[in-house]
Amino acid sequence: MAHPQTKNQTQAAITAGCPPKSARITASRWLTKANILEAIEKRKLEVMDYAQVTPEEVLGSAVFQMRSRIDDVLGGNGSFSLKKARATGAADRLSFIFPSLNMFCRNVRNLSSAGISV
Repeated sequence: MAHPQTKNQTQAAITAGCPPKSARITASRWLTKANILEAIEKRKLEVMDYAQVTPEEVLGSAVFQMRSRIDDVLGGNGSFSLKKARATGAADRLSFIFPSLNMFCRNVRNLSSAGISV
């Protein structure tokens, strides 16, 4: 158990609502409880799973870099252009690598079909 920013158990106990004077002792006691240790380990694993890169992402990124050029996604003013990325097929390759981009592209399509300029 540690505060996410300071990595300090006493600070974590204070953040959880313990009085500052007894936070160090309370944090130490908490770390002897099996359910708290299990919750901490579970959270660590969740964070590690989220942070890991899958082999598909690595391969997809490499393929995207091999088959694309920077101007496949940049408009005339040098900023990202979803319209150009779609026209060159780069949006399809990116959405394979980054699934959240796929949702973004769908949302932009919905806005465009609703008559909102994107």
